[in-house]
Amino acid sequence: MTAIRPSIADKRRSFRQLHQSGCFVIPNPWDIGSARYLQGLGFAALATTSSGHAWSLGRPDGAASREAVLAHLHEMVEASDLPLNADFENGHALDAAGLADSVRLAVETGVAGLSIEDSTGDAASPLFELDTAALRMRAARRAIDQAGADVLLVGRAECFLVGRPDLDETIARLRAYAHAGADCLYAPGIASAEQIAAVVAAVAPQPVNLLIGSASRLTLAEVAQLGVRRVSVGGALARAGWGGFMNAARSIAETGRFDAFANAASGAELNAFFREDLARRAGPDAAQQGPSPAAEVGFEALVGQMAEALIFADREGRIRVWNGAAEALFGHSAAQALGQNLDLIIPERFRAAHWRAYDAAIATGRVAHPGEVRTTRAVHRDGSKVYVEMSFGVVTDAQGSALGSLAVARPQRSPVDAPAAGAAPQT
Repeated sequence: MTAIRPSIADKRRSFRQLHQSGCFVIPNPWDIGSARYLQGLGFAALATTSSGHAWSLGRPDGAASREAVLAHLHEMVEASDLPLNADFENGHALDAAGLADSVRLAVETGVAGLSIEDSTGDAASPLFELDTAALRMRAARRAIDQAGADVLLVGRAECFLVGRPDLDETIARLRAYAHAGADCLYAPGIASAEQIAAVVAAVAPQPVNLLIGSASRLTLAEVAQLGVRRVSVGGALARAGWGGFMNAARSIAETGRFDAFANAASGAELNAFFREDLARRAGPDAAQQGPSPAAEVGFEALVGQMAEALIFADREGRIRVWNGAAEALFGHSAAQALGQNLDLIIPERFRAAHWRAYDAAIATGRVAHPGEVRTTRAVHRDGSKVYVEMSFGVVTDAQGSALGSLAVARPQRSPVDAPAAGAAPQT
């Protein structure tokens, strides 16, 4: 029996509750393994790190493409049961319209929160003018609200990070972002107790995120006393990992010595953690049964060899599996499709009917004609009509509760007047 995981809505609800009182640490993993380990340590939420992710791609901070970042967000949302806050930099767009589009795509990955900073990426003019920055924050707020998602918006003032350590300007910007709809305020670079207390007081009752990205004399208890709601570490954990790697690698290259390995993590300890973590994810029965033949081969390898398009969507209709044949049939790559809802391939005029039928199928755990192949109409990425033969089923757990919907599709040679792609799961 697979362990039941919290839904996207569950994660977003718990994330917002964390911001109501107290003080919590929201550490920043950079890949699946680090996310799983942090969850295992008992943290209540996670946040991505733009720098840690960029370094893992062999790029400097800020140089990852929007597509790469969105794919990373989807991967990290799926990696853990904890709510995830996206370090979304400046929204990967300079204008408000482009920012809104980026935020919409980020929301569709399933994140519980996302931060928008006011940096331009231009060393000559590193910050957006305040009016422009506030307009961009309002655009982000509107995009989240229009998506109908309870995603927490974090407004970041980058003054201290771009060489303008002016506390008055920082506070003015944070207040403007709160007025524009930011739920949480964040000024990376402030460090003294006096600076922290001033920011907390200035934006109250909005919660404040504090970055502690280097060795600090402040303890979590002291930070909490200053009124901080949450503490993130940015790329510090990734840098700690890189520090050990660089020290050991340089020692080998420059001296021919291997002494630095004395500080390496134990392989036995890592294997034990991930073995136990994997068993927890799989549920209590998996440890007794051992790996299935399908697991030995690899799920991705199996579906990747299929000639038919295979699409699995979760209870909320978000695409979680999209194989190569689906890309060929509908034109969207896996990076573009994963995390999006099924509207991606459903003609607009059929969507309302689709979601009524989809919700009914998820509620009852069945479709009207399981296994029946139906000719249906979908939408290609280029906007053209696609006629396909498609069969549907509802995937359930051991207790019969619906986990999502599975569709298998192939091209239809002779187009007919058929219902929309999403209309199939009817009860």
